[in-house]
This record gives sequence, structure tokens and C-alpha cells, in this order.
Amino acid sequence: MEAPAFIITPYTAGYLFSLTITLIAAAVSWQRRQSFGGVALFLLMTAASIWIFFGLLEVSATAQSTKILLSKLEYIGGVNTPVLFFVFAAAYGGFSRWLSQRNLVLLFLIPAVTLLLAFTNEHHHLIWDSFSAVNPDTNLMIYGHGIWFWIANIGYSTLCLLGGGLLIIRAALQSHAEYRPIAFLLLSGVSIPWIAGLLYVSGFNPFPGYDLTRVAFAFSGLMFLLAIFGRHLLAIAPVARNIIIDTIPDGMLVLDRADRIIDINRSAREMIGITDHSPIGRPLLSLISVTPWLSSLSSLSEESSSLCLITGTNHHLEASISILRDNRGRTTGRIILLRDITERHLSEQAVRKSQELYLSLFSNMSEGVALHRLVEDEHGQAVNYRIIDVNPEFEKLIGIKKKDVIGKLATEAYGIPQAPYLEEYAGVAYSGQPSHIQVYFKPLGRQFDISIAPWGEKGFATIFTDITERNRIWETTSQLASIVEFSAEALIGRDTNGIITSWNKAAEKIFGYTAAEMIGQSNSPLIPAGIDNEVPEILQEIFKSGTAVNWETTRQRKDGALIDVAVIISPIKDTDGHVTGYSTIARNITEVKKSQARIKAALAEKELLLKEIHHRVKNNMQVVSSLLKMQSQYVADEPTKAMLKESQERIKSMSLVYNKLYESADIASIDIRDYVNDLITNLLHAYAPEPGVIHADIDVAGVSFDLDTAIPLGLIINELVTNAIKYAFPEGKHGTIRISLQPLNDNGKYVLIVKDNGIGLPEGFDPLNNRSLGMRLVNALARHQLGGVFDLERSGGTTFRIVFQKG
Repeated sequence: MEAPAFIITPYTAGYLFSLTITLIAAAVSWQRRQSFGGVALFLLMTAASIWIFFGLLEVSATAQSTKILLSKLEYIGGVNTPVLFFVFAAAYGGFSRWLSQRNLVLLFLIPAVTLLLAFTNEHHHLIWDSFSAVNPDTNLMIYGHGIWFWIANIGYSTLCLLGGGLLIIRAALQSHAEYRPIAFLLLSGVSIPWIAGLLYVSGFNPFPGYDLTRVAFAFSGLMFLLAIFGRHLLAIAPVARNIIIDTIPDGMLVLDRADRIIDINRSAREMIGITDHSPIGRPLLSLISVTPWLSSLSSLSEESSSLCLITGTNHHLEASISILRDNRGRTTGRIILLRDITERHLSEQAVRKSQELYLSLFSNMSEGVALHRLVEDEHGQAVNYRIIDVNPEFEKLIGIKKKDVIGKLATEAYGIPQAPYLEEYAGVAYSGQPSHIQVYFKPLGRQFDISIAPWGEKGFATIFTDITERNRIWETTSQLASIVEFSAEALIGRDTNGIITSWNKAAEKIFGYTAAEMIGQSNSPLIPAGIDNEVPEILQEIFKSGTAVNWETTRQRKDGALIDVAVIISPIKDTDGHVTGYSTIARNITEVKKSQARIKAALAEKELLLKEIHHRVKNNMQVVSSLLKMQSQYVADEPTKAMLKESQERIKSMSLVYNKLYESADIASIDIRDYVNDLITNLLHAYAPEPGVIHADIDVAGVSFDLDTAIPLGLIINELVTNAIKYAFPEGKHGTIRISLQPLNDNGKYVLIVKDNGIGLPEGFDPLNNRSLGMRLVNALARHQLGGVFDLERSGGTTFRIVFQKG
């Protein structure tokens, strides 16, 4: 009787048990393949299973040739198992960056060569150099190992196992104590097969020819399963510091008690701009000295402290602090976290501007606007809506005060049993698609054009205008146009399909087509190339709503000329109210458009003329100033000459306003900063004893004032600065005159300050009751022209302070 090819032995049972455990471990690992090292552990257990499977068949085979073939197949899993353990250790320990495609090729190079040599062993005997006969008692065969077996299977495999073990140990030491039992289980699971492998190739194997390594993998699988289910392996991983710290987007600086930098991550380096040196071990102050915008960090001392830093590249960083304490509660250092909030800052600015724009539009729109929220019953059906907010125009159009509708249901606000147009409004709120309706609102007896837009969750906004008068006019015109053939406006009749049924003389004149050419056709010949024909869609809208629609558009005459037309289409109804056709009134508004353009041109011409008037006024003032200057040359006594010069400078200050208006693009106002700079320059040139003796410190906001404000303001500055130059610095004394004009608040108030550090005013000087022309002029202009408050301070020279409202 022929011997069986395979037999079951006790050795087969050992391998079968080990194979079962590794397959379970592989399946469990595959379920957790998304975790750190999950795929690598699956491949490791799969390779071990392949190795054990063919080993199981090898110990069960009875023929030597079959055993040798199965031993070669074992190498598919056997040579890859140690390398896959190293790959798993690198992935689990947070060193995945090492596992580049190039490095993986190098790692599997020796296993690939070994596998090739195993399948071609009979030609070189580098893997096995001899084979013993099969032991009939144990069914085992002893393999003599060649030189490459010791290099690859023992040497290279040991290096992979040791390398992987070191990576796991390093990760465990750098991680929380939570991970260290996992490292122990992993190292135990890989150590036992390694020891069993050494027994197999040594002379101490208690079962010659039986590879205990495969049996030991049952222990490995159990250790890995224990780590997975008992210690959450593949659910948590000891990610190394360079993954946790260097890849977080927030910057982090760790300081000791002496404020020396003991750690800094990559994000912090990039935020601060450190590229060419390491700040580790250096004081924080040394970093601040080269990066001044970090100086505020020295003020961060409390746990709750936080501040905003603006970098040299205009990035906004939020800095916060955490105090490090030892087990006795003593401070051992600080952690400063830097978060780039530039995008958030820009978003907040954009939101603020958007809100301001929304409020401005909401309050100033010429249409009525109301915001609503649907009210539903217990079945989720809309039964009413609540009014959330309304704009001022709503009050005008509806005639109900805002305080009487906010927060109320529509039925309460309007005093009716059913919320008006609830179906249309709910459709927009639920679908999110805007809509438009024209309705007659019976409680008010008015017609409204309402645009409906979705707003928030289950909300909607209505933007409406009162079209009662407009519709009344157009409807009356439409009724008359249907019977007036020779109207000045084109009157066109259409059937329900939009086909033209009538075409009056005015239509022939406006469009150039005769009635014979157009009746029986649509309006397609009138539509210019490149423009969509909107009429079919409008006819459908009128058919549904039963109301007229009007708009402005462009049409093409028969001769090819384009004309602007105003069109209104009204439904023609029978006695039962059914739409049987449409009447169209078209009016040529080309000349109106041209007239509007001419009006704009005329306005531009008038603007130019006004600028010329400003120029001539300025020139006339220059003439008066020149006459005063010529007159002063013929006056002998100095007081009179001084009075003439002062009058000349006052005229110059007013003339300068008109000169600025002439040069400005805005003919109604001037830039006060440029005006004051030029005015002070003129005064210093006219009155200063010599250049450089008196210095002017000018701090004027870049705002514009109209004539009614700029002229009295210029005269006041002229008087106060002239007095300071003439009287505050006697006998050539050096000094400074400060002229400041800044907004006082957001209510349009401004403060003018003219201050000198001269000898000051004499005791008892009262600017309000002084008889000099200059001070009387200042007082009158400040109080009556500007409506301001006049104040005087005498400390450290003389300070005049005027608070006024911008006109």
C-alpha cells in the first residue's frame, strides 16, 4: 500500500494552534487598520501566518521533495516577518517619516534576494547545503544551512528585530506611562520567537528538525491580542515628540524659572522668524532684542494672561501662558503658546464691516424690509410667522410703528385671522430659494411688489415697495391703449401663446415693421442678437398671477437700429376672469435716455463753472490783499501799517480756502491738513523774525471741511498763530507753537488747540472781553460761526482750546 502524502503528527497540532492565533491577530489588526501601525501589524501577522501555514504542511508531508518545496514556500512569509516587525515598530512609535518608498525598497532588498536564492537553492546551496532523511518516527527532516541562511535569516533578521525593539523602547521612554505596558507586551511577543529561532539553529533544540519559532508565534499573537484588547494597542499610540510638538499649528516656547528657553517647536520658530540658529538655552530677552514685537511677552506672568502680538509681517498672534509647577506647587517654568489668529482677525474685521454695511443698508433702504421667523404647530406645519425686525421705511409704507410689531405674530400685528401670504413665505423659508410676488393687501387697500429671500433657520425676509399708484397708472394706460389705435405709444395684442394679434400705427413707427409683417409671429424679430427674449417667461408669470408686469429693455428696429423701450404687459380677461390674451404698451425712451445723458453733461459743466467762480473769488481776494499791501507802503505810522498787514493776512487765509477748493476734486470741501500747513507756512514767513527762531508743530487730522467751517477755522488759526508769533517770543526768543486739530469723538466734534511755550498772557487778560479786533474776531468766529466752546489755559505758555461741531 502506497504511503500517504501528508500525515497528522503532534507537531502538526503545535503549528495549527499557532496559525489560529496569528490569523486571529491579523483579522483584529485589519479591523484597526486606520490606527498608527494597524496596517503594518496586519501585514506582520499575515506574513507569520503564511510562514506557519507552509511549515504546518511541511511537518505533515511525508516525501522529502515535498518538504523541500514547502520549505521554499515558507520563505514567502518567513523572510518578511522580521522586516515587517521593524516597519510596525517605526509606524507605531511615530517614525513613519523614515518609511519612505526608497527606504522600504532597501529594507526588503535582502528578503527578496533570500527568497530568490531559496527557490534556486539546488543550483548554489546558499540556503540549504544538505538535507537529512525523513525520520520515520517523527516525520521530521533536518536541514543543513548554507552561508546565506546565516547572513539573512539570522544576522539581518536579528538586526530588524533589535532595531524595532529599540524604536518601541524609545517611544515608550518618551511617552506617558500609559504606553509602557504596551511596549513590554510587544517586546515580549517578539523576543520569544527570536529565542526559539536561536534554539532551532543551535544544538540545543529538544525537537531536532522542528522549528520552535513558528510555535512561539502563538505566544506573539497572544501578546499582541492582549495589547490590543487589554491595553488599547492601535487605539492609542505613543506618538513621538516631533509628531506631537513639531506638527501642531500653535507655536510653543518652554521657559525655565530664569526665563531661559528650554524648548521651542517648529511653528514657534516659523512665527518668530528663527531660521539660522537655535535659541535653546538663551534668555527670552535675547530673542526679544532681535524681535521687538515679542517685548510684550515679558508682561505675561499669570495663568490667565493673554495678549495679541502683531509681527513684523503684520500677522496677528494670540499669546497665552501656562505656569509649570512641581509636586510642591512651586513654579518651575512657563509655557507660552502662540496661535496665529490672522485669519480670525481678518474674518472678525470682515464680519464687523459686513454688519455695519448691513445695518446701514437696512436703515437707509428706500424699500420696506421686514425679518420674520416661521411659527409651526406640533406637526411641524407653518401656521404663522413672527416679526423679528423692521426698518424705518416699513413704518412709512405700512403705517405701523416698529415698537407695535416687533416680536408679535403676523395675525396680531395686522389684526387679521390668517397670516398673509403664509404659503409663499413658508415655501421660501423651507426651500431656501428666493421668490417674488405682486399682491393686493386688503387690510391696507394697497398693492405691493414683494421680494422674498430666505433668512436664517426657518426665517425669511421681505423687501417690498408700494406699487399701488404705479399699477393704477399703467393699468389705466393699458385699458385705453387697447382701443386707441393711433396712440403715440406702440400697442400690441397677443394671444395666450404669445403670438402677435394686433399691431398699431405707433408700433409700425417705433419698430419699422408693418402690421402685415408682425401679426401671426412672436416678437423674435425685435430681439437684438446676444439678448435673451424675456417675454415668454413674463407671459407665464402674468398668466399665473393675473397682474401686469412692466420693465425697460432694448429692442431692434427693422433697419437694425437699437432703441430703448419701456414695456408694460397686462392680462386681458373674459367675464369669468380667465386670461384670454395680453395687451402690450411699448414706449420709445431712447430720447429720454439721451436727455438724461445731456443733463449729466450739463451738471458736469456747471461743476466746472463753479470751480471757475472759486478761482475768480480767490483772484479777487488776492487783488484786495495786494491793494492793502500797496496801501501799507504809503502809511507812515506803525500801528496803522500793522493793522493793514493783519487784514492782509486774514484775506490771505480766506483766499487760501478758495485756492484749495479750486485745486480739489471735491468742490464743496477742502483737506484741512494741507490748508493749515500752507497757512502756518505763510504766517511764519510773514511774521517770524528770522527762519528757525520759531518752530511750528502741526498735528492736524486728515479730514475735509466745507466752506462754512473752513473759513472761520482758518481765520481763528490765523489770529491765534499771528498773536503767538508777535507777542509770545519777545527779543528774538526761540520757541514752539503747536497747532492741533483732531476729532474729539464719533459725534462729529473736533478740538482745535493753539499752544505756545512763550512768556504767556499778562495777568488779568480776558480773551472774552478784550477790546482788540483779533481776539474779538476769534471769540465771535468760535462761538457764533462754529458754535464752539472757547477755553484758555495759562500754564507753560498760552493754550487756546476750541471745541466745535463739524458743519
